[in-house]
Amino acid sequence: MNQTSRDENPKESPQWLQVVESELEALYQLPGVVHAVLAGGDGNPLAIVPEGSTVERHLAATLAALHGTSQLAVHQANGGVFSEALVRSEQVEILCVPVGEDVVLGIVAERGALTGLLFIAIESAANKILRVIDRA
Repeated sequence: MNQTSRDENPKESPQWLQVVESELEALYQLPGVVHAVLAGGDGNPLAIVPEGSTVERHLAATLAALHGTSQLAVHQANGGVFSEALVRSEQVEILCVPVGEDVVLGIVAERGALTGLLFIAIESAANKILRVIDRA
């Protein structure tokens, strides 16, 4: 991320918002996905689908915490650069990937969703969003 994008809110850019909405909507349309979230490293939601979700703030904060904890675990294990996290429970699977340094993209899917397909889709979306943020 360049200095300009850190000082300015990328959400003010119409191009950024269009790309984010498009990518989150595409993720949400994948089989089993119940939430697609873009969150700041501070836990604030930047965008979420479906919009107006009552869990928006909690989900964004949880994804940011998962991202931060995963980064720390990889660092402590001398494992290089963190690339993705997966949490499975009885009912859901939560996937997250970094988007640059201070943003995380995550999805919540029903248990049994095709995790490999979801990771391919979420990584592609993260790359598209990062390109727009870097241009901001």
